[in-house]
Amino acid sequence: MVHHTLYYLNKYKCHRLLGVVGRSQAWRAEGLLGVVGRSQAWRAEGLLGVVGRSQAWRAEGLLGVVGRSQVWRGEGLLGVVGRSQAWRAEGLLGVVGRSQAWRAEGLLGVVGRSQAWRAEGLLGVVGRSQAWRAEGLLGVVGRSQAWRGEGLLGVVGRSQAWRAEGLLGVVGRSQAWRGEGLLGVVGRSQAWRAEGLLGVVGRSQAWRAEGLLGVVGRSQVWRGEGLLGVVGRSQAWRAEGLLGVVGRSQAWRAEGLLGVVGRSQAWRAEGLLGVVGRSQAWRAEGLLGVVGRSQAWRGEGLLGVVGRSQAWRAEGLLGVVGRSQAWRGEGLLGVVGRSQAWRAEGLLGVVGRSQAWRAEGLLGVVGRSQAWRAEGLLGVVGRSQAWRAEGLLGVVGRSQAWRGEGLLGVVGRSQAWRAEGLLGVVGRSQAWRAEGLLGVVGRSQAWRAEGLLGVVGRSQAWRAEGLLGVVGRSQAWRAEGLLGVVGRIQAWRAEGLLGVVGRSQAWRGEGLLGVVGRSQAWRGEGLLGVVGRSQAWRAEGLLGVVGRSQAWRAEGLLGVVGRSQAWRAEGLLGVVGRSQAWRAEGLLGVVGRSQAWRGEGLLGVVGRSQAWRAEGLLGVVGRSQAWRAEGLLGVVGRTQAWRAEGLLGVVGRTQAWRAEGLLGVVGRTQAWRAEGLVI
Repeated sequence: MVHHTLYYLNKYKCHRLLGVVGRSQAWRAEGLLGVVGRSQAWRAEGLLGVVGRSQAWRAEGLLGVVGRSQVWRGEGLLGVVGRSQAWRAEGLLGVVGRSQAWRAEGLLGVVGRSQAWRAEGLLGVVGRSQAWRAEGLLGVVGRSQAWRGEGLLGVVGRSQAWRAEGLLGVVGRSQAWRGEGLLGVVGRSQAWRAEGLLGVVGRSQAWRAEGLLGVVGRSQVWRGEGLLGVVGRSQAWRAEGLLGVVGRSQAWRAEGLLGVVGRSQAWRAEGLLGVVGRSQAWRAEGLLGVVGRSQAWRGEGLLGVVGRSQAWRAEGLLGVVGRSQAWRGEGLLGVVGRSQAWRAEGLLGVVGRSQAWRAEGLLGVVGRSQAWRAEGLLGVVGRSQAWRAEGLLGVVGRSQAWRGEGLLGVVGRSQAWRAEGLLGVVGRSQAWRAEGLLGVVGRSQAWRAEGLLGVVGRSQAWRAEGLLGVVGRSQAWRAEGLLGVVGRIQAWRAEGLLGVVGRSQAWRGEGLLGVVGRSQAWRGEGLLGVVGRSQAWRAEGLLGVVGRSQAWRAEGLLGVVGRSQAWRAEGLLGVVGRSQAWRAEGLLGVVGRSQAWRGEGLLGVVGRSQAWRAEGLLGVVGRSQAWRAEGLLGVVGRTQAWRAEGLLGVVGRTQAWRAEGLLGVVGRTQAWRAEGLVI
């Protein structure tokens, strides 16, 4: 691993690490990218976690996925936070980092390391915790010494004792997780008794099959073996096909996989998708970074966000991979967590559940594992019977045999990151003494520099009843709740932004990309978090995984924000889009668009809703019968007709996006005739 790391450091001539990067000609500055695309010249000193670059972050604004900030002294909240000297207010964290004492019932979205989680609080995406003795649930957890309750883990790291069978990823609240079912990012479920796995699930009446869901919504009948990555709503997922971030599909019967896909009638080829839109045939062995659409990726390139590949035997790297039968090359991963002993060359990023991890492999954001003894590492893996090789996955699905010495893109744990290097999506590091930042970090023993974390952060004392970013179930979020992953925007007529964009020949305007793919010329001072390019980020605005904002001068917080003219209210967004007035108490976890969230409705990573016709929101939503109003979906699934100004975060399939809608991680769309931007 050291060898590969040095190689890439030398190659890119900088001290930084890239998270999930694509291709860059010259990484000459100290800047880091979290989830970047391709940039010709990153010559500034900007740091990226899943950040962009900002000269002066002096306001009280909060970042979602932050880069580096000298002084975070306000009461702001973070969605995806970095590092804060003093979080003494009642602020809430969406995606938090490390906290000395979480004694209240507060919930965390994506947490890092916490010494004592003694309350019943839940964690969304947690890092490392010494003592989880309550029944709390963890979302994406890191390492925990003792999980003795019925807690569930979804994307968990390392746990000494998981005695219950349930797992949750980014979970909400569940009455009874007694079955073997695993959830990735789940919402609320009365009874998960089957073996099914969910990724980001909502609510499902009966998950009885062995199927897996990635980010699923609500489905009446998941009886097939199909796997979903981030799925929406599907009447019948009976095939073995896998989806990455899929939308709505009546019949995914082929074996194809989608990475962050939209809707495709037949993905029968072995093509791979990155953060792809829609492609008829991805038949080459090409790799995608965070790619959009490419006709032929035939080289040994790497993958950023990939879908399914039968045989990646070259030295390609994987960022976020799907399913592969045999990863025999030296590929590396992308998103890693915490590891006690990375002795093999493998690394894991975000894993799911594995029966036998017998090597010293570590999981970053792993799920549940009986015995991780092998050196195999996973990125974002699903379920694997035996990860015995040293292979690594980025964001992987299921693979029978990862035998290569792969490395990671967005790596996790490093014994000594003493330089200014930053990680995009990092896990655990023994000594981060430099000013480095992490993108998505987990637990860190010593953050002594001014470094910030991307989806981290560090807080001395979170004693209030904080709320989550990516929440699950909440009885009454009546306070000034926050948003996790939002979306809404009235009119994206300007230089539209993309959340997770795909491929663009020339992004020369003010357009921004979130998780960008390929761009010919990124010449401005733009930043990328999961950002794109921006000509002038001169205000004090903060971006998390932001898009474009004219003036971020208020105390508003954004997690993963889009574009907002004026965030002057106290509202918080975790992963927000644009909202005219967030003055109500409504909370959104992963929200979409709402003119006025005045009710108590909350969605975290929401699941099930029969009819969201009102101003309802979906976070990471799944199934909706009729989204004909202005409803928005964060990570949405299926929608018949998005003709209004609706926005999608991680959208799936839509027949006609004729309005000004935007897509974050979009899939396939027939006609983008407005000023909307697509991937």
